[in-house]
Amino acid sequence: NYYYGVSEQESVRTSVPAYQAGQGVNPYVELGGSFRVAPKWDTFVAMHVQWLNDEINQSSITGKNTQLSVKAGIKYHF
Repeated sequence: NYYYGVSEQESVRTSVPAYQAGQGVNPYVELGGSFRVAPKWDTFVAMHVQWLNDEINQSSITGKNTQLSVKAGIKYHF
């Protein structure tokens, strides 16, 4: 409920229908890689896909049954 539930008080303030989320499991997969670009420098990239369970997917504040995130950055080796 903390992330996907909507209390009666929140519903009154925002006009979003109230919702009480239950429990569930959200499977995910993440794929990433790191690439050396110089002797002490690497770059990395990763993609994370998570499938939301029905308890979350039926919430009035979610619009999709999957979440996708991409991470990228650089690393320096001391």
